[in-house]
Amino acid sequence: MSVEHDIDTENLPVMKLIQPINVPLCGIYGRSFGYISLIDRLPRIINKIIENCSTEGSKIKSACNASDDDLKNYIQHLKKIINDLVTNQCYELLTVDTTEARKWNAWIESQNNPRYFTNIWLYSECYVYRRIREAGELNNGLASFDPFEDQKAKAFEYALQLKCVVAEKLAPLLTIRDKKSQRDNFLNLLKLCLWSNQAISDLSLTDGDVLDADSGAGSLDPFKTIEYLKDQLIADHSEKIVDYVIAKTESLAKCSGGERADGKSVMFDIVCDNSGYELFTDLCLAHFLLSQKIVQKVRFHVKDIPWFVSDVTPKDFKYVINACREAKFNKTVTGPEPLSVSSESLNNIAGQWQQLVDEGAMLVLHDDFWTSPHMYKDMKKYDPSLYTKLQDAIAVMFKGDLNCRKLLNEVNWPTTTSFDNVLLGFHPTPVISVRTVKSDLVCGLPPGKAELLSKLDEKWMQKGDYGIILFSEKIEPLQRTGEN
Repeated sequence: MSVEHDIDTENLPVMKLIQPINVPLCGIYGRSFGYISLIDRLPRIINKIIENCSTEGSKIKSACNASDDDLKNYIQHLKKIINDLVTNQCYELLTVDTTEARKWNAWIESQNNPRYFTNIWLYSECYVYRRIREAGELNNGLASFDPFEDQKAKAFEYALQLKCVVAEKLAPLLTIRDKKSQRDNFLNLLKLCLWSNQAISDLSLTDGDVLDADSGAGSLDPFKTIEYLKDQLIADHSEKIVDYVIAKTESLAKCSGGERADGKSVMFDIVCDNSGYELFTDLCLAHFLLSQKIVQKVRFHVKDIPWFVSDVTPKDFKYVINACREAKFNKTVTGPEPLSVSSESLNNIAGQWQQLVDEGAMLVLHDDFWTSPHMYKDMKKYDPSLYTKLQDAIAVMFKGDLNCRKLLNEVNWPTTTSFDNVLLGFHPTPVISVRTVKSDLVCGLPPGKAELLSKLDEKWMQKGDYGIILFSEKIEPLQRTGEN
């Protein structure tokens, strides 16, 4: 099905304007990335699912125990989503009857302007991915079908060489104990997590296409890439983050057994973004924090359902660890300094990850709030139990562009606005945002930086070329049930 449609101009009042300052991102601004995403990028992502269902139908039916009618109805549902989207229809209520779907429907009914282009861009994107999920739920054989699974698996394979190199370099870092090395290695791993968020991991940015990870500058050694890209890290609170986490740990270690005064383990939370190479680097950071006894547990918050093409689900989390354990790679990379790369260290490291999971030092959580349309400032209202859960961490690191958009409340803030201010009261614990910029909103930049980058490339905020690491130490705990 072609994505070229006659646009209903009465229902789609697009203006040839850039995204205004201090208002939410919206598809009605025709020179914005929100408009491009809704009119072109999202339809192409859905069309790729339709094409895959057509070419790989037998494989999908066999794997899911689905019928011909299941697949036919699924495709028809996806075609309707595309048509509804590009003609700016009103959001339809979900027809599946689950607690989570009823929450979505209550939200849809609360919207003053529930159309794709005239509502906030983030809301419409989230709604589209929830409708894609519903297409499977309405057809019994495809209820658990992940239409992005093959793309995520291919992306993992394309970045296998990178993972082997990183694993070999990570192994000795896990046992070095001196304070300076610990701090330096923490900083490097944090920045490794940042740059793994570029397009080789984020399939929603590439419309589901898998890019070859070995083709980029500095890709042979991702740790050298950190230095190569230092001028593209345009807001960097990484030293504040590392110093805070280490100091906090040392103060808590004064308690008996290194536990907190309330007896709970010292925990660091990661709200995940993409699977594949990005999740791999998140696991590397978690392993380092645990091996260095900086924390006792790391909790990974993942999506409960397939989301934004490449986001991590519980199944993806298991897949990445298992695939790293079983990977077979042996290659001599030519160049000025030939390098022998093998999967031996990767296999060993991943085996340790599985042990940490089995022991409960690495935990995987999947609350349905992460696939709701809500901004994070509203977590206290819509999921107070999750907000309370985050309070138990010494810090929470939000990965990627989607999480950042929800932290910034999808508002096009003046680019110099502080990270503290844009959170609008979301302060369950110190908040970290690690993101390569892939949408038209940003904060925390020094004066003049955004203007300079815009002169070099007016679309610099859409490509993932620039990185941001932000930190808010502010804490406003939610009062727990039973407290005065």
